[in-house]
Amino acid sequence: MHCNIPLFAGTLKIKTIQYMRRCELERRVPTRKIGSLYFIWWPKGLDHRAFHDH
Repeated sequence: MHCNIPLFAGTLKIKTIQYMRRCELERRVPTRKIGSLYFIWWPKGLDHRAFHDH
């Protein structure tokens, strides 16, 4: 399960562990775990290509 919520300053993503990217698992972006869900904050202006998983 995953859900993206666009906000004025970025995107709040809510995911289970199976949908997480490597950079989110390594917590290179702000990440908070509540129960079995992960809340990940991707601010606007952050270069998503720099975190692209190869």
